[in-house]
Amino acid sequence: MARFLRQWWTNSNEDLLMRSQGNLLKALVRAPVAKIRTAPLNAVEFAGNASAEHECCVLAHGFGSGLCFYFRNIDPLLQSFRRVILFDWLGMGGSARPSCRQRPIRGLTNWSNSWCDSDFTPSQAADFFVDPLHVWLEEEKIDNAVL
Repeated sequence: MARFLRQWWTNSNEDLLMRSQGNLLKALVRAPVAKIRTAPLNAVEFAGNASAEHECCVLAHGFGSGLCFYFRNIDPLLQSFRRVILFDWLGMGGSARPSCRQRPIRGLTNWSNSWCDSDFTPSQAADFFVDPLHVWLEEEKIDNAVL
């Protein structure tokens, strides 16, 4: 069973993932993608109503999910915001995947049946996800957003 799961889980690549993401968004969202950023956080931006009252809406998905879960929300949100941005948390979706010892999540490693023994404290685990978001918001010059 573990062999089957490992083969199913690893039988993909980043190019296929990003093409699939693009195809899903093109097929399910009327608004065109305005900007894509892939490292370290995968993010997709849509340009909305230039005269909207609110500047920016940033959508953060739940644990273990991906940014395409928001496809039904994008077009309606673009009526109220000048920018709508979706992103994948570090280690999820199209974002970078740090090595096992650099992440707070316990799971099977790719090369063995042993569990990764991350020694992160709860605070370090929260920082692992939040710090890249802060850096990304600063780099994108997003000072004021609905998250």
